[in-house]
Amino acid sequence: MKILQELDQLDTVIVVGAGNNGLNKKIKGIDTYPARFLGNGRFPNMIVVGSTNRNCKRVRSSSEESWVTTYAP
Repeated sequence: MKILQELDQLDTVIVVGAGNNGLNKKIKGIDTYPARFLGNGRFPNMIVVGSTNRNCKRVRSSSEESWVTTYAP
């Protein structure tokens, strides 16, 4: 976590995957790191990417939270 904090303080853009727990109803939110840090409001320079299919539609297995900033194939 320290390296992510240092990168954020240097205004470095941090890009991470949102994870693929979208189909697992037992898991609320994104429970993996480093994507989870954005949900805690700690890294404003973090871009969290969810997954889409080739038609640019979010796939069901992609995690979906209000702080997933981007979706891409």
